[in-house]
Amino acid sequence: MLFHQLSYAMKRSQVYAIVALVVVVAIVAGVVVTQFTAQPAGPEVVKIGALEPLSGVFVSWGNKHLNGMKYAVEELNKRGGILGKPVELVVFDTKGDPKEAVTIFRKMVEEEGVIAVAGPVSSSVGLAAAKEAESLRVPLFLHMAGSHRILTKESRFTFRTCLPAAPMNIEGIANFIKQEGYKRIGAIIADYEWGHSIRQAIEQYIVPIEGVQVQIEVAPLRTDDFTPYLRKLQ
Repeated sequence: MLFHQLSYAMKRSQVYAIVALVVVVAIVAGVVVTQFTAQPAGPEVVKIGALEPLSGVFVSWGNKHLNGMKYAVEELNKRGGILGKPVELVVFDTKGDPKEAVTIFRKMVEEEGVIAVAGPVSSSVGLAAAKEAESLRVPLFLHMAGSHRILTKESRFTFRTCLPAAPMNIEGIANFIKQEGYKRIGAIIADYEWGHSIRQAIEQYIVPIEGVQVQIEVAPLRTDDFTPYLRKLQ
């Protein structure tokens, strides 16, 4: 049996982005209320940061998520925005680079005046952005970024809205393997934070299953031909 990371259909990905933004809006409303209480004049526009990979290896995900967020903001503003204030997306391209994401996150907060940020796709970017969110005490909402290292017991400003963390994904697969009685398991993982998190979860939940043989192959992140890895699993 070979399990791998499947690409979601575009509509589903956009729905995830919309759901994520709805959650953002619910919490942002509370943030805005607090700001209005402290500063009666309040901001004229409620700014939410879109921290997306609009170039690089994750660009297809970034574009889908951004389209979903734009649609959600458009619909929200048709209904009066948040507490009568229009919502504006402040969009930046992380390029899938953790260092770039940290710089952008701080710029969004300190220069653009966003009061919440949503979007990181890559777990590597999500991990870096989460540390910045906790440091600046600004809510960060993850569409994806499923590494188990991102959310911790100390997390107070970081939230994952859609994709379950790697251990949750693999634990379910492990239960299925036991239920169906599979004996040979193959996995191809990407050589970056999410793939490493998946590997750790496989070693935690699947490798210990009695009588099960597990083979893991690691592919570079930008791999587009998996034939050599599939042949190794035969």
